[in-house]
Amino acid sequence: MNSYDEAVSSVLPAISNNPEDELIEIDSREFIIKQILKHDEIAQLMDISRSSVKRYLISGRAHLEKTLRQ
Repeated sequence: MNSYDEAVSSVLPAISNNPEDELIEIDSREFIIKQILKHDEIAQLMDISRSSVKRYLISGRAHLEKTLRQ
């Protein structure tokens, strides 16, 4: 597992014993994996590195989760 996978795993909740939660979790991970293909395009448009794009997305998601839990 690379550092990006570890970061994503730390942001996403662990799969629970509830089958509905498990399906949502799998869908979320598949969505994230599909979005990785677009990181290069975002980086090019914003003239930043791909790693910066991933870092911003991860921190944004963490901030959004924190905001939504309040």
